[in-house]
Amino acid sequence: MGYCITLVDSNFFIDNKNNVHREIVKNIKSILLSKESPKFQKSKYSWVDDEDIEKSKAIGDILEAFRYSYSEDCEGNIFKIFFDGEKLGDDKELFSILSPYIKEDSYLNFRGEDGCLWK
Repeated sequence: MGYCITLVDSNFFIDNKNNVHREIVKNIKSILLSKESPKFQKSKYSWVDDEDIEKSKAIGDILEAFRYSYSEDCEGNIFKIFFDGEKLGDDKELFSILSPYIKEDSYLNFRGEDGCLWK
């Protein structure tokens, strides 16, 4: 069971200035894998294997664990994102952690199985 979604449009950018991606990975792991998290238990995130997050060495590994692929330029900036999954999971939690690092005016535009659009 779940709610099917499709990423229909995006404008997404995470700068890698000063190698910030390492900091992002550290922050994501500390929050998502925290024992204080109200969801702390094995498989606490829909469609995500906690072990994939634990093993992640790069931001791309974490994005892929949440079923997103991405394009990166020669400086390591993430400039495009794609949703490779089928159903909505805990994407909001991931992107709320990422939000301080995402360039202003970035967005992901989704369509739900019922035709609902949101950004």
